[in-house]
Amino acid sequence: MIRLPAYTEATVVVKCPCDIQDDEIVLLESLPSVQFKPVAVANSLNRCQGGKTVSGLLNLNPFPVTLRKGTWRAFVQRTDTIVSCTPHKQADNVEQTSEVNCIGEIENPTSEELEKFRSEYGFTILPELTSAQRNELLLFCFNKRMSLLDL
Repeated sequence: MIRLPAYTEATVVVKCPCDIQDDEIVLLESLPSVQFKPVAVANSLNRCQGGKTVSGLLNLNPFPVTLRKGTWRAFVQRTDTIVSCTPHKQADNVEQTSEVNCIGEIENPTSEELEKFRSEYGFTILPELTSAQRNELLLFCFNKRMSLLDL
């Protein structure tokens, strides 16, 4: 069984059909009847190795989901079924962001806000850390603060 916590993404190993050769590229497409019930399956191009490949699952629910082994969530098809394929192009006017929380709001606090957060929660950080490592640790804790409240 696979257990996905709320609002998480997982990469799981799945079996390829017997007629698929090793190192063959396959197309994984989600089954429409089970898409978003209870998780979303990523459509992807994958390479089969040793009769297995990987699939991306996304739990969009506010509660954990348990999936049974052996349940069909996607079709595995050969690439000769693809009629057309267009590469994705990032728009020029879209800003790249580093962190998005599970609700979709962008959170990118300043160093001062991170230090204020540290003092409010009473964190003690090793003085041996560089300022970049310190900010990275504080940013991680800041983005996981709702989980930290349970500790």
